[in-house]
Amino acid sequence: MKNRIGITTGDTLGVGEEIVYKALKKLNPPYEKILIIGKKLDLPYETIEINSQDNGKFCYESLKCACELAKKGEIGAIATAPVSKEALHKSGYYYNGQTEILESLLAENGDKAEMLFIEGDLRVMLLTRHIPLLKIQITEDLIIEKTERFIAFLEKKCSIKNPKIAICALNPHAGENGILGNEENEIIIPAIKKLNNR
Repeated sequence: MKNRIGITTGDTLGVGEEIVYKALKKLNPPYEKILIIGKKLDLPYETIEINSQDNGKFCYESLKCACELAKKGEIGAIATAPVSKEALHKSGYYYNGQTEILESLLAENGDKAEMLFIEGDLRVMLLTRHIPLLKIQITEDLIIEKTERFIAFLEKKCSIKNPKIAICALNPHAGENGILGNEENEIIIPAIKKLNNR
């Protein structure tokens, strides 16, 4: 069912089960719209239970199950509760987050997964994710690539023609023209100029 949402219950030692339980109790979506994947909760929704005592494997297998169902067309969307990246690594799944797992299991023809937050008319996409702060490398090419991908998503999936995009500064006060950092002048503004000229 294309309009059915698969919801993973997340880390067995975390707050995932509580979040899923409280959200479904409050929102009370129709029974046929929801499929819980992971732990059986005291709720009247169909559940696919993942049986593993290994927390990291449980998290990964829950996501894998959701992705397989999505590929078969049995669910049209996936909602995920939080997982422990440490637990994933300890169990041999060397991903830095669920976004990366979803990309590895669902991407076709070079597709890329991105992390977005949506509230009303506001849509925010992260430039980087799950990278230690000291290892982040922001380049013009990265800004251009991600922005173009975001625009394509907004136009194709959200039906927004000519979306307006704001790109946040990196440094305090946008670098104060080099006093508090040069990334704005040397990388971000040139990338924006190139995007505007495309």
